[in-house]
Amino acid sequence: MSTLNHTSAVNCSVSFDGDRCYVDTPIQIMPGERWAVNIVPNDFDIIHYEAASNHDYPLLLASIKNLFTDERCVVLKPGLTQQALNMYFSEVNSLKPNAIHARLLHRAQRIFLENMIRSVQITSQGISVTFATAEFKNYNYQLKVDKYTFARLDKGYPLYSELVENTWITKLSVAHNLLYSISVSLDHSSTPYTLFSGTLAEGNIVQPIRALFTDNTMTQLTSLADQKTVTALYATVNGNPVISIKNRADYRSYLNIAQHMLLQRTITKVVRTASSLSVHFTGEAYKQFNFKMYVNNAYVSEITQGEAYYSSVSNGVWTTSGTHDSDDNCKVTCDYKGATYVLYESNAADRHTETWAQDPYVTHCDPRDL
Repeated sequence: MSTLNHTSAVNCSVSFDGDRCYVDTPIQIMPGERWAVNIVPNDFDIIHYEAASNHDYPLLLASIKNLFTDERCVVLKPGLTQQALNMYFSEVNSLKPNAIHARLLHRAQRIFLENMIRSVQITSQGISVTFATAEFKNYNYQLKVDKYTFARLDKGYPLYSELVENTWITKLSVAHNLLYSISVSLDHSSTPYTLFSGTLAEGNIVQPIRALFTDNTMTQLTSLADQKTVTALYATVNGNPVISIKNRADYRSYLNIAQHMLLQRTITKVVRTASSLSVHFTGEAYKQFNFKMYVNNAYVSEITQGEAYYSSVSNGVWTTSGTHDSDDNCKVTCDYKGATYVLYESNAADRHTETWAQDPYVTHCDPRDL
C-alpha cells in the first residue's frame, strides 16, 4: 500500500518531531481488516508489526449497550437469556473488534449470573447460597477458599456440599479473615466470573444490615429498622477497613434501600387536586428532613425542618397551590445526608389505570380529583 525507503516515500508522507518520525498513509482500513508494518534494517533481519483495525463496529457496540437499561451499563434489561449472550460472544470472538465490546459483554454476563443469586450468607459454620431462579442448574459453581476449590455445584448436583431446594449449603469451619468466593466458569471466558467474594468479618457486618428487611427481596422493613440503626450501620460500612470496595458498594446500596423506605414512612398519603397538591405527614418526624416538590422537573416549593417555602403547612399537611394538568408530572423528594430520595411521583399511566398505591406508605391521588 505504501513504502518508505530512506528518503523516498511512496503513497505516504513523513514528518519529524524531535527524535520521532511519523509516517502517515492515506489508506482506509475497514472494520476487521488487519494491517502490518515491516521494517528492514541494514542487517536485513525484518521487524514485523501487525495489528487490527481500530474501528469499533458501532452497530455491534450499540447492540451490546442495548442489553443494559442505563448509560452506565450496570442494570440489565429484562428478558435477556444465556443463548442471546452466547450469540454475542460468538460474534465478538469472530470479528475481534475493539476491547470495549468484549469488556461490556463480559460485564453483561457477570451481572446476568449475579442476578441468579438472591443472597450469600457466610457464618462461622459455613456458607449458603440462595438462588433466585432455577436457571442455576445450567451452570457449574465453585466455592473457593483463597485459591483452593472447597465445594462445587455442577448443574444442580452438589459435590462436598448439599442442595436444599434452591439453597446450596457448604458446611465448613470458616476462618475470620480468609477470603471465600463463588465463581462460575464458561467456555467463552478464560477467566471465571466471580459472583461473590468476602470474609467472615464482612459477613458479620452485613448480617445486621440484612436484619433490617423481612426477607432477601428487601421490599419490606422489620420492626428493627429505625433511623438510629440505619445511621449507625452507615457509619460502620463507611469506616471499616476490612470491607472490600465492591462489598462496601453493595452494603451501601442495601442501606440506601432501607433509608428510602424509612423516609417513605414519613408520608401517609399524597392528595392531588386540580388546584393543589397536599402531602400528609406521619407525626412530627417530617420536621427533621428537607422535602422539595417539582412539577415537570421544575422546582415549585419545599419544606425545610418544618418551615414551608412557597407553600403552607398546617397540622402535618404540606400544601402547594397551583393549577395542574392531568398529564403533569408531580414529584416529592427528600434530601438527606447528601442523597436525594424520590418519595412520590405521579405519572399518566398510574392515573389512567387507577393504580394508586405504588408503595404501602404512599397513597396516589384519585384521578377524579383532577
